[in-house]
Amino acid sequence: MKEPIDIEKIYNTYVDDLYSYATYLGFDSDLVMDAIHDVFVNLFSLERPISEIQNPKFYLIRSVDWLMLQNRSRKMLNYRK
Repeated sequence: MKEPIDIEKIYNTYVDDLYSYATYLGFDSDLVMDAIHDVFVNLFSLERPISEIQNPKFYLIRSVDWLMLQNRSRKMLNYRK
């Protein structure tokens, strides 16, 4: 059984940093918030507990970054069609 995690505490701790990072890179603020929310939803489906992640801030930043780049790549592919 997975251990319960305090998702609200994790969210409140890192949301501002994640938002600032992604908007600094030039991503649209609405898409950034969608990506951040997607990352936190995905935390519930992790095979390992969040407490086993060595650096949660880095994990979350990389996750948001990856989602934003995936979104940008999809838009570019659709634009070329």
